[in-house]
Amino acid sequence: YRNRAASSISPVAYLSVLHSQSLRQQIADNSHFISRIEMKNCCLTPDKVAG
Repeated sequence: YRNRAASSISPVAYLSVLHSQSLRQQIADNSHFISRIEMKNCCLTPDKVAG
């Protein structure tokens, strides 16, 4: 029973690691994209950003 539980847990842990890695990559991509948009907005409307 213990071995079966371990074998059923390991693929779930593996999938969770893969999922967290893909999430981390998505977050990195999104933050890069958002920072580019903010830089563009800052260049377009410096008064709004300063205010």
